[in-house]
Amino acid sequence: MVINGREIKFLRTVLATCKIAEICKDGNIENAGILFEGKYQDSQKTTAKFIAIMSEGYEMNRKFEEPGYEPRPLTAEEALNLTEKDFEKCFVEAVSAYTGEKITVQSEPVKGKKKAAVKSN
Repeated sequence: MVINGREIKFLRTVLATCKIAEICKDGNIENAGILFEGKYQDSQKTTAKFIAIMSEGYEMNRKFEEPGYEPRPLTAEEALNLTEKDFEKCFVEAVSAYTGEKITVQSEPVKGKKKAAVKSN
């Protein structure tokens, strides 16, 4: 997707997974499933960090694969200043890259189902 005039992509790398583990409860990637729980503002800030980490994963990978490439990852600050619609799109794409699965967005939650969580591979 294009954000602030540049194409933003996401990739789960070893370093990205390490950085995500650092923002998980107890610094444990096993707690990734509860990473986005809590108060709205805390959840959104954590989501922005997750988006930024996954964007950095793509950009740094590209830097090493393409000599001379200058990485320009989406920052958490940039993510937090997107519209809610664009923020959600970024999150869905970042989670998709993290899980290696195609994620679909529901407009309304299904009754009796819990909110989707990020799982560690």
